[in-house]
Amino acid sequence: MTEAISEETPTFEITLPTGRLHIALADQRRRRKPVVSTVMRRSFLYGKLKPGYIFQSLTLGDGSVIECNSCEELVAHLDATMLDPNRKVKVEAAFPDRIIYRTFPGEEIGMYICDREDRPTLVEVSPKNANKEQFRIGMAIQEIVTDDGYEVIGGNASEIFHAIKTCNQCRITFRDPAIEFPEPQYNDPYGSRFTSNIDSSPPTLQDFAL
Repeated sequence: MTEAISEETPTFEITLPTGRLHIALADQRRRRKPVVSTVMRRSFLYGKLKPGYIFQSLTLGDGSVIECNSCEELVAHLDATMLDPNRKVKVEAAFPDRIIYRTFPGEEIGMYICDREDRPTLVEVSPKNANKEQFRIGMAIQEIVTDDGYEVIGGNASEIFHAIKTCNQCRITFRDPAIEFPEPQYNDPYGSRFTSNIDSSPPTLQDFAL
């Protein structure tokens, strides 16, 4: 069960199952709270918790609220209360620092991107994408590195689309759109690609289906 607490802030309460949660956490300095790094497919929380979500507090079945400021504290409390069927966590639906996605030859990626605020932004993920629950709509693509060494850093949606569609496989780095992005850079070791201003017209969802 997932309940919205406020329409003004991306904060939610999620009811936890008993037993192990099958998630991984990380401490991040800029967050100062435990952050979700991975949610395993076998987890009851898969699709409810997402990478980047920040744990704010743990509420037990008796109504007591525990503030957790580190992974160590949170894990200790989760382990101690794993038989409590009424415990809940309050999480902030923040973006992760980064998500790295590797494509494979012949794969239908099933993503749609377009430029928003001068950044190639993920606006939709197809149900056909097996990893759809791990992606975060609104994250921006900072970098593409193809299997033949071509690299686009800070490019627009047209350039990202072109790089992905003209390679066998690549590594895509998604970043929190709130961070500062670098100026566009194009590294083409073989000089075989057109590296800039591939399409300056406004992209559409249909045009940029990966």
